[in-house]
Amino acid sequence: MNAFKEILYDSFRNEFDDETEIQVFFHHYDFKRFEKLIRENLGKFSHYILMPHLNESIHRIIKRIPEKRLILIDNLPPDLQTNALAVYQDFYNDIYNALYEKLTELMKYKTINLSLSKSDFQFVPEAIQKGFESFCKENQIEHKIIQNINESNIVKNNLYIIFDDNELLSTLKIIQKRGWKLKTDMGIISFDETPMKELLAGGISVLSTDFELMGKTAARMVKGEFAGQIANPFRLIYRNSF
Repeated sequence: MNAFKEILYDSFRNEFDDETEIQVFFHHYDFKRFEKLIRENLGKFSHYILMPHLNESIHRIIKRIPEKRLILIDNLPPDLQTNALAVYQDFYNDIYNALYEKLTELMKYKTINLSLSKSDFQFVPEAIQKGFESFCKENQIEHKIIQNINESNIVKNNLYIIFDDNELLSTLKIIQKRGWKLKTDMGIISFDETPMKELLAGGISVLSTDFELMGKTAARMVKGEFAGQIANPFRLIYRNSF
């Protein structure tokens, strides 16, 4: 339960009274664990709200859940053939369009680095990497995909897009140790808004969907107030870090 998932859950939970039973299970982006959780809980709940961040196809698994009981949140895999309700991020277009809005500010950096931040607590959808690469190529921006940020690959006049919050903190420590300043010596954009980022280091710019709205929308789908497959709003919150 990281920070943005807590925002999503609290928003969802607050739409129901205390008599409503909600159970949370974590698959840790592990296909076998995901399959086991579905199999063991079939028929136990009125609704199943799934966050299907997995690299493997899950169509075979989730087709066992009646569509009228299924709601997908945050991710709508392109290979998934379902009419189930969904409130999701359009990862490819979201990152492309959000970065394009700040094209002038981004162009001042020599290279934009996307850190995939391999972590047990963070999943980076492939569509985000593809959208990022398309944005950079079409706007002739030098760019790199890196696995993690460390002392050796933090370079002046570069901008770093960071997914993992622990990696964000370690990067800020390195910058402080070197006596560098954000926006002057280098830039940072974090992923997924949390209250901490508004205050951290004078304000960290964030690429984020609206997780509070996502939770509310999913809850209203359970109540029968919303239907269909809805793309959740996404934006770049511009602060003092680039």
